[in-house]
Amino acid sequence: MSINIAVLIAAIVIASMVTTLFLLWFFRTRLPHSLLPHDASGTTDSYLKTVLAHVTDGLIAFDSKGAIKMFNPVAERMFGYQESEVRGKNADMLLTDLRQSAGGPIELGAREVVGTRKSGTTFQVDVSVSESSHANQPIYIAVLHDVTERQQAEQRLVYLAHYDALTGLPTRMLFHDRAAQALARADREEKLVAIMYLDIDHFKIINDSMGHHAGDDLLKAVAKRITSCLRNVDTVSRMGGDEFTVILESIPHIDGATIVAEKILDAMQEPFRLDEDEVHVTASIGITLYPMDDKELAGLVKHADQAMYRAKQAGRNNYQLFHADMAENVTAVKQMEEHIGNALERGELKLHYQPRVGATSGMIMGVEALLRWQHPEMGLISAKDFMPLLERSKLVYTVDEWVLHTA
Repeated sequence: MSINIAVLIAAIVIASMVTTLFLLWFFRTRLPHSLLPHDASGTTDSYLKTVLAHVTDGLIAFDSKGAIKMFNPVAERMFGYQESEVRGKNADMLLTDLRQSAGGPIELGAREVVGTRKSGTTFQVDVSVSESSHANQPIYIAVLHDVTERQQAEQRLVYLAHYDALTGLPTRMLFHDRAAQALARADREEKLVAIMYLDIDHFKIINDSMGHHAGDDLLKAVAKRITSCLRNVDTVSRMGGDEFTVILESIPHIDGATIVAEKILDAMQEPFRLDEDEVHVTASIGITLYPMDDKELAGLVKHADQAMYRAKQAGRNNYQLFHADMAENVTAVKQMEEHIGNALERGELKLHYQPRVGATSGMIMGVEALLRWQHPEMGLISAKDFMPLLERSKLVYTVDEWVLHTA
């Protein structure tokens, strides 16, 4: 569980505890003086009744035998009983584990117990029980909080930490957990594990031209197609954006990975229907193997990413197995991304316009925009000197947009 998720859950719990402690203090000091909504003469204590009606948690008061003496409106809604239906009956019918043992004394303090509604359904309840006295007799005050919503919120937060909200696939966090387990099993079984890194080719163009809604639909459809190519023991996860990873467990030979990669590429050939349009997309896949390429998960993921870049370099719509010589090339591409990104920010990219002249008429028919990089140290650099590396980078889409906008 990430620290952000843990903090959110802790905040929920602490807020509930603060409310409960305040209620215990209030009712321990106030309630014994007028235990019930009716005093000894039978007249209504309007002050206490108003307070009980506005308390946000359930409140039950009962004697040492468990006989219910008071039941506030929140408790009525929580359990489905009217106060008149439970007054005088034993609180054990509503709450388990109120006593230290069967027939024993009431247990004080805070804990989680099971509540039973009038319908017979059960739910989890945070209960804090304190003891006071009334007319020289012990009286017990239980402050109750239905934790069903809190538990659902906690479960939702944990789910979002491990599963992608858009595709329902495991996130990066769960991918790392499952990959670590897969590597450990591979050691015991003396089998191979393949890590694949998959990127949708030209996804940004679809996302920008058709809108993010269409892009999201495409990601969900791609996730389903990848999953359909895998076994139940394998894992596909979304790393972010249009990038996916696949864990192929316990494969006996490298062919087990290449066959799956081919199945995924074949599955992508069928057009995707987005709203009323059919869209054709391809994917680039990088593959690395444990323990041949690396014995550490971080290294394997890096190698799979490098192999995926080589697949893009080879024309996209293919897979590549990792080789050691890929690392240097990928490093050059990433350095180019950084330098071009800085050049865009500093306004170093320039467009030069070259006229296109009719061969027979001699008239200017149009102009061609030529990209140049005015480097502060190296001077004017032609596109042919940096475009080959830039075209292997995702930043090429950003540069394309800049060229169109500027022209």
